[in-house]
Amino acid sequence: MAWPRRHGPEDLARALSELPDAFTVRPLGPAHLVLGPTGAQVVALDDGSPEAPRATARLASVVRSALAEEVPWTPFVHALLVTDRADPCPPATRIAAPQLLRAVADGPEALDPDLLRRLRAAVEGGALDGLASMPRDGAISTSH
Repeated sequence: MAWPRRHGPEDLARALSELPDAFTVRPLGPAHLVLGPTGAQVVALDDGSPEAPRATARLASVVRSALAEEVPWTPFVHALLVTDRADPCPPATRIAAPQLLRAVADGPEALDPDLLRRLRAAVEGGALDGLASMPRDGAISTSH
């Protein structure tokens, strides 16, 4: 997928929709949870704020905790920030937009099929319902 110069939430959703069927994508406000054989990631667009990397990592942590309530052995959920930043942006991992699909889909199998099935069932069963986003102040935003 060709990314426009300025990236918007619809660009992220469109790019993630191109992942193979082995991946499940669940919107979390402007961010997305991606579950697939290569692992679990929360993917967010950089809004340019200094808080964006930490907010993305906090959201990934909250997602992991919510999934762990349903699936006791829940893997680490990686925080990926789609950005043009030149420098690292811990605690999130920076990903350039053109490399997003490769970063999410390529790599060794990290989740066995049974665990992946159980995590998908937890998401489909509502484990993340109400979780919308992580605002800059760090409070969890929920939608009701």
